[in-house]
Amino acid sequence: MTELARREALVQEQAEVQEWVDLVGEEWAAPEPVQVRQENVCVQNAERLLLMKQERRATL
Repeated sequence: MTELARREALVQEQAEVQEWVDLVGEEWAAPEPVQVRQENVCVQNAERLLLMKQERRATL
């Protein structure tokens, strides 16, 4: 293999590795916003539940 061919092969390999790194990064990053939304919904539901319990006590 000539020096030029080795360099081209190395550049190609690095590009393929970067593509995989990008794909894995996207895969790991994607669930985070979903998780944050789920946590917010849980917090909102918990707050509503507490308010409902407080209102029931006030009416008793």
